[in-house]
Amino acid sequence: MLNTRNSYPYYDLESYRKKRKITENRKKIWLSSIPFYIEKGLNRNLIVKALYRIQSETCVRFHEVNQIYKHMSGIHYYHGETCASFVGRKLNRKFQKIFIAKFCENLGSITHETLHALGIEHEHNRIDRDKYVSILFKNVNDALIHDFRIAL
Repeated sequence: MLNTRNSYPYYDLESYRKKRKITENRKKIWLSSIPFYIEKGLNRNLIVKALYRIQSETCVRFHEVNQIYKHMSGIHYYHGETCASFVGRKLNRKFQKIFIAKFCENLGSITHETLHALGIEHEHNRIDRDKYVSILFKNVNDALIHDFRIAL
């Protein structure tokens, strides 16, 4: 289902947007324009498009660098076997890798992993999720229970 301003009469972007999803750990929040480096062979145009998409909807800003610097925090888009990112800025002032596998080289997946690097958890891991949803753990595969823990 696609909800747009025209298809849903009560949709109000200004009152709808919330900042609750961001990590609570202040040390993991990015403080200024975020440097990013794109590994050769990845789809640079697609990554830049994902970053522009985030910039157009938030106050977050990015700037590209030509190399990875020591003692500097940033985002490093890296070839991987899977699609993954840690949540929030790394605390040791190093570039944080966002792993991009071939099967997730698309706008949605790159945006998704970048949002994790910015400190945003999945909806079902939010600290306030129990106010809005009930997880039926009896229906969750035992090997995947960890994916439903509330992020602290």
